[in-house]
Amino acid sequence: MQGFGIVRITVLHILRNIAPVVLGQAAIAFGYALLDLASLSYLGLAVQAPTSDWGVMVSDSDALMKGYWLPVIAPGVLIVLCVLSLTVLGARISGQRRQPYLRRKPRPRRTEGAPA
Repeated sequence: MQGFGIVRITVLHILRNIAPVVLGQAAIAFGYALLDLASLSYLGLAVQAPTSDWGVMVSDSDALMKGYWLPVIAPGVLIVLCVLSLTVLGARISGQRRQPYLRRKPRPRRTEGAPA
């Protein structure tokens, strides 16, 4: 039998190439799971009132919205920022292979003797 073993081929060639995609998709999926949990908690279907959760915080502070807007806005903004940051992190980890417009364009090189 010639060549490398199955473990070495798996680690060097397969896992090395799929790791960024898997980690990027995991970060994006975690953001979606966070959004789902917050929305279900807001509706009262996931975490119940004594336990602290962003969805519970928003639903509990609905009655206070007339005079005090900060208890409603703060958890909502934090949900948006957390999901957005996880989505950006997932896109950056996956190597932006599907978004070529996000890559930086190289600067044109000047040749010697050419006017500046």
